[in-house]
Amino acid sequence: MKKITDVSELRHIQMDILKYVDTVCRENGIKYSLAGGTLIGAVRHKGYIPWDDDIDIMLVRDEYEKLIDVLSKNYNDNSTPYRILTHSKEKKYLYPFAKVIDTRTILRENLCGGMDLDIYIDIFPMDSIPYDEGKPDKTINRIRCLYNILMIKRLKYSTHRPVWKNLTITLSRLVLFPISYNCIINKIERKAVSFSNVKPCRRACLVWCYGNKGTSYSVHDIYIELPFENEKFMVIADYHTYLSNVYGNYMELPSEDKQIPHHRFEAYWK
Repeated sequence: MKKITDVSELRHIQMDILKYVDTVCRENGIKYSLAGGTLIGAVRHKGYIPWDDDIDIMLVRDEYEKLIDVLSKNYNDNSTPYRILTHSKEKKYLYPFAKVIDTRTILRENLCGGMDLDIYIDIFPMDSIPYDEGKPDKTINRIRCLYNILMIKRLKYSTHRPVWKNLTITLSRLVLFPISYNCIINKIERKAVSFSNVKPCRRACLVWCYGNKGTSYSVHDIYIELPFENEKFMVIADYHTYLSNVYGNYMELPSEDKQIPHHRFEAYWK
């Protein structure tokens, strides 16, 4: 195996995955949007945030399921190295959202359990939450609790953490050992879609703990294109509302000590 040490090479692989997904979406009439830090990068930098090392996209739940269905049918297409991973189709894949991977690569994260991944981009579903108070908040809190349990079970010892934190995580993992990964992920997915038939509502990425930082339903109705690394990709037209709700003043650069990648992994060509 050949280790990938240059971030530009990693980004090139991620961009090729994104271009593949973009082509599939356009050919099948599927609407998606760049999301999270990737969307901030498109708006603020016309490409990656300078210190970022991943790509995220989001789709409303119906479009998300349609994309999974189309990409799953392409699984045996030997003309492309790209595959979609979901927990429903691969039980060793321990995330409640999808990733599209480049099967020519290997990516090793500092996490316990699950399968070795390949270099990927993240595919997040946007689910519905009613505007009224009460039950939605309880559901969001339960999902957040399940998310925390999943992450604690998967965290490894790290020299980047204080000793007391490593000890706390180790003890917590022992207590949580009887709860299976599958049980946690299945519960997250079920709760995330529990309000799918309720209107009026807002939308948020519930499966990965963005909680109640949702936006109005209509934000995901209209899509435009924005440049990203000399290419053009789909984004929600009212990206300002989405980014403001999730990040606040997203146009302001964070302090220098926060301008660092948020992921720890090693990547290789097979």
